[in-house]
Amino acid sequence: MKQSNSFSISRLGMLFKQDYIENYRQLFLSSGFIVLLLSVIYILICANCRYYADDSIFNSNMKHHSIGWLVAVFIISGMIAGSSMFSSMRRSAGRLSTLMVPASQLEKFIERWLVAVPGYIIVFALAAFVADLIRIGFCEWILDRSTTVITLSDIFDGVYPLPKKIATALLLFMFAQSFFVLGSIVWQKLAVVKTFWVLVAIVAFYAAVAGWIMYTFQNPELNYSNAGSMFDNDTLIYTGIAIATLFNYGTAYMRFRESEIINRW
Repeated sequence: MKQSNSFSISRLGMLFKQDYIENYRQLFLSSGFIVLLLSVIYILICANCRYYADDSIFNSNMKHHSIGWLVAVFIISGMIAGSSMFSSMRRSAGRLSTLMVPASQLEKFIERWLVAVPGYIIVFALAAFVADLIRIGFCEWILDRSTTVITLSDIFDGVYPLPKKIATALLLFMFAQSFFVLGSIVWQKLAVVKTFWVLVAIVAFYAAVAGWIMYTFQNPELNYSNAGSMFDNDTLIYTGIAIATLFNYGTAYMRFRESEIINRW
């Protein structure tokens, strides 16, 4: 059976297998580092909160600080993961190996994206769960205090439905990480640092554009006021963020597709 020259599931599976064989040590080391980092943070927080005599106050304060650090580590390590999406192409051997793999550029990009975005989220969730079990063990065995696992409801506390809050958080995360994915293919050195500073200017630009769109559709003095009644602020903001995220991914793919020509210079 003839396979498509643009995309093939079998070739994509081959890329995953090759990527795992070449990078499984780095994967386990990165996962272990996240577990170790979160575990140390959790233990320090538990030790600092042990002076609360009441278990409810102890758990409330401990979980509050733990969740704050958990979110911070998730965001920072996620940006680093995005900036490492094309790290193998920063070396001549890596560029040659990437270009010589018998797969289309679309398949190579999708494989890298699946590893850097949803793959990272899954690995981090597993690492965070292991670190949380270590936190519980430390509290119960060392401090002799009872506690419970940090759940999604604890992290996404609020009045809105949990699925909506999770979807919003993932959209915002992918929006921010997409800049670092783009920076990974644009800059060969210090991609995280350079992307961070450029991101400040880009976010300001997107915010200005989003503000102009909201003003255009919702200003009653303009002819678009009736059209604006079809949308609310959240819909316009989320739509703009989704379009900007897809634009960043698309630009990164176009840059990656032209890498064979660019890397000859």
